Amino acid sequence: MKGNYLVVIQFTGTSKADFVTAYLVDSEDTLQKIKKSPVYKKETADSPGGLSG
Repeated sequence: MKGNYLVVIQFTGTSKADFVTAYLVDSEDTLQKIKKSPVYKKETADSPGGLSG
């Protein structure tokens, strides 16, 4: 996030990503929800549950 503009991308490789969406964060409440949200951790075949759950 830069200023009040949020860009969401999805990594598709080591140095490549696809654009998903972007929007203005127009309220302090929304900004706080984004900042307090959990950090996404990619599941791997070796992680509990594996890729298939």
